[in-house]
Amino acid sequence: MSYEPWMLASLALGTLFITCFPLIGWSVQHNGAAATTIAGRSSMVLPVAAAVWLYADRLSAAQLLGIGLAVAAVGLTVAGHNAAQARAQIEGQPETTTGTRAKYKRYYWVLLPLTFVLNGIIEIVFNYAQKMLLPEAHHTIFTMSLFVVAGIIGSVVLAYSCWRGHTRLHWSGVLGGLVLGVPNYLGRLLFSASPQQIGLAKFGSYTAQ
Repeated sequence: MSYEPWMLASLALGTLFITCFPLIGWSVQHNGAAATTIAGRSSMVLPVAAAVWLYADRLSAAQLLGIGLAVAAVGLTVAGHNAAQARAQIEGQPETTTGTRAKYKRYYWVLLPLTFVLNGIIEIVFNYAQKMLLPEAHHTIFTMSLFVVAGIIGSVVLAYSCWRGHTRLHWSGVLGGLVLGVPNYLGRLLFSASPQQIGLAKFGSYTAQ
C-alpha cells in the first residue's frame, strides 16, 4: 500500500490515545471522577471552535455561550479542586501520600487542563482526517490502524513496565481494558463511517430538515 495522508493522522491519533488514557486514570485517582469527567466532556468545545477556523463554520450566539460556559466549567473545576486542597491543609487533615507523590501532590490539578486539551486535540485531528483526508473506502482501516498504533505503543510500554517490576498483570485489569476498549473502538468506527455505510442516510437527511 502506498503512502496516504491519513496514515500520519492515524499515527498521531494512536499516540495521543495511548497518552491520554493514562492521564485520565491518574486524574481520576488524584482529582476525582467528577472533576475529570467535567474536564473531559467539556473538551468537545475545542473541535467546535476549531471548525470555525478550519472549515469556516459559523457559530450562533447560543453556541458561543455554550463554549464560554464549558471553558468556565473547567476553570471553576480546577479552582474548586485547588481550594479544597488548600482547605484540607489549613484544617490539618493528614497526608495520604508520601515521598515523591507527596512532593508533587500540589501539581495534580494540572492533569485536569491536560485532559481537557488532549481530548480536544484528539477530536480535532479525528474530525480533520475524516473531513479532509479520508476517502470513503478507507474509514474502517483508518479507525483500525489508529487503534493498532495505540495497542503497539501500549504493549511496548506495558512490557517494559512489567520487566522493570513496576507493573504486575492481573485479570481484572485485562478485563477492564476490554470492557473500555471494545465499546470505544466500535463507537469510533460508527462515528467515522459514512451514513451510507451504516444505513443511516435517510435518517441523516430527515434530521437535517
